[in-house]
Amino acid sequence: MNKIINLNNFDNKKQNFLLIFYDASHRYGWFYELIEELAQNFNLHLFTNISSTVSYDQVVSCITFDKNNELNLNAYPNDASLSFFDDAINDLFKQFGIFDFVLDFPLRTIFYTELSQMLKETKKVHYILYEPNFWIDSTLLGYLSLRLFEDNFYFASKGSLKWIEKELNMSLVKKNIVGIPVPQIDLFLAKGEIKSNHSQNEPLKIIIPSRIEVTKMYIISSLLDILKLIQEGFNIEVTVIGKDGGLSRTIQNIINKSELKAVVTKVPEQNPIDIDFWKEHDVAIAMGTSALITAAMGVPTIYALPNVPKINSNKEIIYEYIYNKGFLGIDFDSINESTSIKYEDKKTYTYYELLKRMLTNELDLSLLSNQSLEYIQKNIDLLRIKNIIDRITKNEA
Repeated sequence: MNKIINLNNFDNKKQNFLLIFYDASHRYGWFYELIEELAQNFNLHLFTNISSTVSYDQVVSCITFDKNNELNLNAYPNDASLSFFDDAINDLFKQFGIFDFVLDFPLRTIFYTELSQMLKETKKVHYILYEPNFWIDSTLLGYLSLRLFEDNFYFASKGSLKWIEKELNMSLVKKNIVGIPVPQIDLFLAKGEIKSNHSQNEPLKIIIPSRIEVTKMYIISSLLDILKLIQEGFNIEVTVIGKDGGLSRTIQNIINKSELKAVVTKVPEQNPIDIDFWKEHDVAIAMGTSALITAAMGVPTIYALPNVPKINSNKEIIYEYIYNKGFLGIDFDSINESTSIKYEDKKTYTYYELLKRMLTNELDLSLLSNQSLEYIQKNIDLLRIKNIIDRITKNEA
């Protein structure tokens, strides 16, 4: 166990807030903004298995556990691990007093906080930011956890809640909707601009911001559709921007072995985001918070849907094509509607179709840009991290 204490951040007049996150390494921009916001109002304590390479200057105490030898927060607890967990909490109690709030991210971690004897009187917040966690292990386990601890679950959006209810075939009575944490959303919106219509004398510039992971298979689908358009003679430039991961080698092979090599540029993850560079693009293909960010900049955003690779009988990976609903804020509302990939009864599109309609000016780029900005403006209250914390801590959900 590695324990870092910064008593300069401790104030007896503030309440204690415990934040439990299995992987607190540098992966999510919203996580750092969440820490900054919490630390302004609480004595913040961080519990994790994987800490950041940068220091959390605002955190009172940071405890990092060796997941192999001591405590794995990404595994369901047993008697021994739960006892170890309570001993660590008790150690913090002795030094700083009781915790008024504990926030974790479902699903496995919640069983530590719910079963802990030391946290019985602490307000518990299970904040859902990744819905598939409820059916990755067992839909029955996801169902039972929601039924047992329903009051303590907090949902990012109506769309997120609807997706979970649909997948688990249930309806919740308590619906705590608090918002989607999008870092610097007001800055992106303030610098957003309505785009001019695309000139056929210029290349259509496409940006695909995403971590290059297997859950982002839409990157492959979109690149293969873009390849078809290039082969038909259309002028296109593509920027794939994000942190390398499990899909990087496959995507690089697709690019290197085709005409994509001449038009695709890969850019590493940006922190902070180069807003002016992102805004140079005519259209984005993105999902999640990345889609909300590009829409806030006025970049029309084709909303991608997640999928995972399938393996056939020969143990070959099959890249299933996942259709999408069109543009975020125009054809698709990820904040208020389910992001389930099951759209049997609804119209769906290919990236090829949507991009070709932009290339031929069948779609009005300026109008799409304006509608994207209006969508973010309409929902901005649900995207600000400060508002999310207020709803969680002041029972305003």
